[in-house]
Amino acid sequence: MMRHLLLAGLGLAATLPLHAAGPLTRTPWGEPLWPATTADAGRGGTGLALLDSTRLGVVNPAAQHAGRLTRFQMDFSAARSHVSEDGLGQDFSSGSFDSWALAFPLGWKDMHAGLSLLSLSQADYLVTRSGVDSQARSYLESLRGKGGLSRAALTLSATSPMPSLRVGVEAGLVFGSLLEEWKLFYPASAPPYDSWVDTRHSLLGLQPRLGLQWQANPALSAGLVWAPSTAADLTVDRENRGNDQDQESAIRSAHLPGDLALGLAWRKGTATWLLDARVQDWSRVPMGSTVLEEDGRVDHPKGVALGVDLPASRDFNASWYRRTTWRAGLRWQEWYARRLTLRPDNSAQWNTVESLSLSLGAGIPLKAFGSWLDVAVEGGRSGDGSLDDQFVKLRMGLGARDLWFVRPRY
Repeated sequence: MMRHLLLAGLGLAATLPLHAAGPLTRTPWGEPLWPATTADAGRGGTGLALLDSTRLGVVNPAAQHAGRLTRFQMDFSAARSHVSEDGLGQDFSSGSFDSWALAFPLGWKDMHAGLSLLSLSQADYLVTRSGVDSQARSYLESLRGKGGLSRAALTLSATSPMPSLRVGVEAGLVFGSLLEEWKLFYPASAPPYDSWVDTRHSLLGLQPRLGLQWQANPALSAGLVWAPSTAADLTVDRENRGNDQDQESAIRSAHLPGDLALGLAWRKGTATWLLDARVQDWSRVPMGSTVLEEDGRVDHPKGVALGVDLPASRDFNASWYRRTTWRAGLRWQEWYARRLTLRPDNSAQWNTVESLSLSLGAGIPLKAFGSWLDVAVEGGRSGDGSLDDQFVKLRMGLGARDLWFVRPRY
């Protein structure tokens, strides 16, 4: 049965986009996503230190461990936002496929492997305005963005010479493209668009990650993840569709930001308390499309998440509410917002955005082939003063586990 589920998941992953719609896509490569499974999102964070045999460690490479079990998981989300900027508001709705992951034992020296595909950023915004130029002609101007970045990764993990310490390494490929479409329209003249410039930014780069998971004692565990800043290929292709002429493409070297994250998990009675903290290094990353804009830039944006997990009973014959894992979390993070000027050169000013959200979630074991359903609801607010986003997100994840790669003996 699990094989059928995996094949269905592979087919679905091949047809769905790896980026969602979102209004606050003002960062260099789209709005950053907190990379977590649905179960982690219900706790408010990423569960860097959590030891859970039903969980896939898409954030901490050392968490690819579940004994002889092979695990498979997919995550989806939907969001509703009300965004206001300088007194003007608009509502947005979106849905997305967020991640696909598979982890399995290798059968050699307690080594495990994992494959994952997940979204890192998303871009979908539309800014419009009307006015009158110096020659008293009425015009309409718009700037639209769409696209996003994703990461495909291969992970290996194993127990170190210290039995309480697991080590994981990951080779990740970051890829994707963002399209910015600028239009200028004079209603009294023809053709329909007097100026129409498309600028596509395509990024491709390798970024390794190292993960550690340490079980200090039965009640306390810790997790650490580090990713260095690495070079990537950035292609900027500009097409002037107003006069049907392509402009020269620019190929340059960019840098993927480094990342350092620490997690703690503390079991007290039946509850598990979680703390995740992360900081990124953007000091080597150009922030503008054509020029480097330093105004309002924070080279080391941070994020903190607190969560609690009430573990479920593994008795599948009990009532559903006695088998459900209940979760709650609080998350705060920083990122960038760009003040778009609606000009073809995409010049901008960068401001720091702060986001605060509260999440509630549940994990519901299902009888069929050892599967489980995770749900999470997150509500919050983010902004930088004049930009305000009030959002509600619903996430669902489906997972399964089986004894793949282990032949029964008769």
